[in-house]
Amino acid sequence: MGPAANRFFGIVELVAHLIQFLDNNGISRLMQTNRHLNALCSPALYCNVKSAFKLRKPHNVFSSAESAKALARNVHLVRQLCLEPPEIVYYANCIMAFQDELLHQPTDTPTEDIPQQPSSQLQQQQQRPLWLAPLDPYTCAVLAIPPMTLLTKLRFRVDYSKSYRYCPYLLPSFRDPKATLTYVCWIMTFNSHLQDLTLDSLIIKDQRDVRLLTTSIFRLKSLQRLSIVLCQKVYWEKPCDLASTIFFCCPPSLQSFEIRLVEVTIQWYREMSGEYLAKEPGQLQLWETDDAECGLPTTTPRRQEPLMHLTRMDHSDVADEGVSESDVRSMLAHCPNLTSISIPNLTDVKNIHCLARDIAQFCPKLSSLDHENYGDVTRGLVLHILEALPPQQVKMVICTSYDTFKVLGLDNAGWLFRQHSRTLQSIVFSGCQNIDTKTIQVVLVECEALEQLLVDWETDKTRHELCIDLEKAVEFPWVCTRIQELGLTIAIPDEPLHRRADDGVPYYERPAPTALSTAEKEQFKSLEALYRQLGELKELRALDLRAIFFDPQDRRPVSENYEANTFPGMLSLGCKETGRIGYLSHLSGLTKLKKFLGSTSVMTRETKVTFGEEEAIWMARHWSALEKV
Repeated sequence: MGPAANRFFGIVELVAHLIQFLDNNGISRLMQTNRHLNALCSPALYCNVKSAFKLRKPHNVFSSAESAKALARNVHLVRQLCLEPPEIVYYANCIMAFQDELLHQPTDTPTEDIPQQPSSQLQQQQQRPLWLAPLDPYTCAVLAIPPMTLLTKLRFRVDYSKSYRYCPYLLPSFRDPKATLTYVCWIMTFNSHLQDLTLDSLIIKDQRDVRLLTTSIFRLKSLQRLSIVLCQKVYWEKPCDLASTIFFCCPPSLQSFEIRLVEVTIQWYREMSGEYLAKEPGQLQLWETDDAECGLPTTTPRRQEPLMHLTRMDHSDVADEGVSESDVRSMLAHCPNLTSISIPNLTDVKNIHCLARDIAQFCPKLSSLDHENYGDVTRGLVLHILEALPPQQVKMVICTSYDTFKVLGLDNAGWLFRQHSRTLQSIVFSGCQNIDTKTIQVVLVECEALEQLLVDWETDKTRHELCIDLEKAVEFPWVCTRIQELGLTIAIPDEPLHRRADDGVPYYERPAPTALSTAEKEQFKSLEALYRQLGELKELRALDLRAIFFDPQDRRPVSENYEANTFPGMLSLGCKETGRIGYLSHLSGLTKLKKFLGSTSVMTRETKVTFGEEEAIWMARHWSALEKV
């Protein structure tokens, strides 16, 4: 029995005692039981505090005086905190109100609403840094709430896309991103043991903001996970410059580092204060003092030692203009134990082969590679790194591209996957010209640990790229029987089943008994082998199987609209009386299938004839887990 079940039965037991003690003389026992209930339930209730104003659900921990006072009594129980601008501003003002109460209160006078703390801790809580935005003019009731000092997880999310007009605890500073940033950093100073920090849609205006943020992160000596999403081009013109700066301010305890960008809408600017928008970067607002006077450092802190615990780094979506090769090199040189990397768009790459070898040397334990290629200079970087890493190590390879590349020979690409055939679990490719029919065949027949294979064929490609020919798909048995998600495009000769050379009647429209030509029988033989192979993938949860048809002599364009194509005979049970071919029963082993997509329309010329009530009933019986088709 787990802790949650034990706690539930403990509550049931206490309630039973409560009913038993409800007699004329049981008031004291009732109060004692109530204290037991409070001691049992409060830690779970206040461990994770999430507060964000929603017009349709306006009630949260700050929306009433009763709930705010209850939070004040239980701040020592909070370990995870998630707030948005109105909440972070209100809570910061509540802490200031608490400090002001302490200043005017005798030190030896305990109060019921304020948890007792050591005098040194109280003294620290009374000190406010000079860079902190001042108290707001009270436009609502501000209650005294002590600072939370035992947080392990903090998330602050900026969202100016919704209206806070009816928020009952709204204070003016929520419209000033500079003020809210100081409040966030101030709360961080109270929680030196913070392990997980997420700053979502953060607005950085100038170097002063950068110094404040990086100094606050630098002091979190227990930080393990950092995720920052920056707002793109609000003021800071080159957010890619911040990736390296923030990376080198992280403490040695860091295990996961993520930095991304997000676009903002015009609604965001409408919510920001006029003074904030009017000031140029570097200009002080009315409440700000210069760096020397407020105690802000003049430079950003920089860690010297490597991040020995860092295993994951994702800064793939830092900026369209790219990150410099030198910055990436300097960062990866500090990550000797990195296992997962999402590579950003790079600029000024002098030698891609040398860069890939150095990445493999800096991070010899890499097992997960992800790269979205935007330009020419880093085409094929993932495959180069794959080539440089030790064999049988890589578990995941993701590469999407807006352009094609041929930096390696087609046979070499297949060889690279063969080098990691026992370890590869996930392969996702889109737009990569290296991934041809031979390469996909190697993956299917040799990568025995594969659980995900998504090869996204694009309409501007030839049939030789990002799809597998039918004859190669059935040439050897597939070993990837553990696969759970498969997205694949099969290139099928358009004659005789898709297009008849004599413009005759298709097999499914012929009168019974259906007679097939020798060529049709041969093609159905290959298709049946494909369907039998698919039926062996008994762990499959999602199947996106696309059919394109081509002329082997290249006399006709590829029939690339896979949604209008049909796999001949696949969606039919066939009919013995008429001799019609059907192979749907070969897929009966896919009992865990939830999604069945691709060339699966029942509105094509073929399926309008071959798919009926019997096939639908068969699917319902054999694919009971199916959710989307």
